Amino acid sequence: MTPMVHYQFPITNSQFPITNSQFPIPNSQLPITNYQIYEREKSNS
Repeated sequence: MTPMVHYQFPITNSQFPITNSQFPIPNSQLPITNYQIYEREKSNS
């Protein structure tokens, strides 16, 4: 039974890279929103 639990870990670990692959996508949007905030502050000043 314990080995089975250990076998499940690699499976969940396999999902992590998938979610990690999505992270760079939202992270790519972050600089865009940051640029918009910077432009808004520039226009405000």
